[in-house]
Amino acid sequence: MIQKLNEKFAHNKQVKFLKSPEGFILMDIDNPMAKARISLYGGQLLDFQPHSQSEPVFWQSKKAVYKQGKAIRGGVPICWPWFGAIKSGDKSPGNDIKLPAHGFARISNWKVKSVTTLKDETTEVMLKLPCESLCEQYLKLQSNFEARLSLRIVIGEQLSMELITKNTGKYPVRISEALHSYFKITDIHDVVIKGLDNTDYIDKLLNNHVFRQGGDLVLETETDRIYVDTSSSIAIVDKQLNRTIEISKTGSMSTIIWNPWEQNSKAMADMPDKGWQSMVCVEVANTADNEVLVQPGETHKMMMQIEIR
Repeated sequence: MIQKLNEKFAHNKQVKFLKSPEGFILMDIDNPMAKARISLYGGQLLDFQPHSQSEPVFWQSKKAVYKQGKAIRGGVPICWPWFGAIKSGDKSPGNDIKLPAHGFARISNWKVKSVTTLKDETTEVMLKLPCESLCEQYLKLQSNFEARLSLRIVIGEQLSMELITKNTGKYPVRISEALHSYFKITDIHDVVIKGLDNTDYIDKLLNNHVFRQGGDLVLETETDRIYVDTSSSIAIVDKQLNRTIEISKTGSMSTIIWNPWEQNSKAMADMPDKGWQSMVCVEVANTADNEVLVQPGETHKMMMQIEIR
């Protein structure tokens, strides 16, 4: 498998496929502007670092579990075709304990459609989610759900990730989705998140009550919020590292902010006890009241772009 992938897609020295100690297939990219690593399990970007930066952009758990059926903690897991439960008693897939949390995309094996070096020397990777195993199980429960998912990743000085959902059936398809990005920071106490002022959010830790954000966001405790009806760009200002991660988006009307804080980190087997201090999840999404209805034959695209300064 590795040999065939290298023969077909590693057409220059900038791309190579390898196997992790656990047997997962990984794609390493190292072009003139940046390096990155992608796991075909989960279609998950694990690492991205422009050569101009001294630190990676994404956080990876040192205790991450690489096992079929388990999501990899860190990088950018893909949540699709549902994000999760929002309302108690809701009959959506996110509330069905027999179905995987955050959908099946992040625990499925993806396939490579193409790898291309673009004119500006950035690297474009196209992945697709085959309709196998977990996907088939879901289709049996949702007879009118006929959709296919692709992921476009462009690696350069900037990063672009685009989730592409195509309705291939005769009936409308309702989805919720997220690029569940774990960003690497120096210390959560010295980080400011800008771009959400005057935006309503659902607080999942306070019985899903709705509040309004006033000013910049500074995290001081466990946080799990869905900011709704917002297409605004977000900036993560890391004072100690003296860098700002700018996150812009299209096709997304939700932004999720998550940090488990100390007690929950200790309860997670795949999270270091102090892991919460050096990460924050800022997720480009469509969920809650911003779920997307994709009509037959139509395609929905949700894109995140990241620039470091």
